[in-house]
Amino acid sequence: MKSCKVEGCTLNSRITRGYCPKHYYRWKTTGDPLKVHRFIEPIDIANGFARFAEVNQRTACWRWRGKMGGNGRPYLGQHLAYRVAYELYVGPIPEGMEIDHLCGNGQCVNPGHLEPVTSAENKRRMSLMRPPYCNRGHYRPVGERCAECDAAKNRRNGAKRHQLVRAAAAALGLRWRDYADQYGTAKSTAERVLQEAS
Repeated sequence: MKSCKVEGCTLNSRITRGYCPKHYYRWKTTGDPLKVHRFIEPIDIANGFARFAEVNQRTACWRWRGKMGGNGRPYLGQHLAYRVAYELYVGPIPEGMEIDHLCGNGQCVNPGHLEPVTSAENKRRMSLMRPPYCNRGHYRPVGERCAECDAAKNRRNGAKRHQLVRAAAAALGLRWRDYADQYGTAKSTAERVLQEAS
């Protein structure tokens, strides 16, 4: 049975080019089967901010120009860039705390704009920072849901429900009174829904 070329290695599964999977990966990524591959060296973190942070003179935000995740968050390697910035320039983030952007810009990595807060406080602040208009342009009080969008959603859902009631009643050949009795709906609701179908 073949074994790994590395002295003292006891792994014998799937030998490739004379190495076990662990040592083969190290050899392939670094050129040395004994050297551990590091994704981010400490010096690279400091240099990363110089290369990828663009200072906005008006807002003083350090806008991240590097890798962005699918959720729109900035990343440096596998780490959230604003968390790295806080730990690099301010200090460790306390256990159980999240980073809040005081400027409201989620792409900002300026440590002066970052503050560690609890999850509840972060969510509260985000709700207060939302603009007074929803995505469709309706006015809504700060921190509340858009009443017009909610009403439109309820109308759409009600129409779908009515369509299902009409289809079910037609398939069963029931009148509104029979349908209401059989399915426990209010007779007035069943009558209105089924009359709309006629």
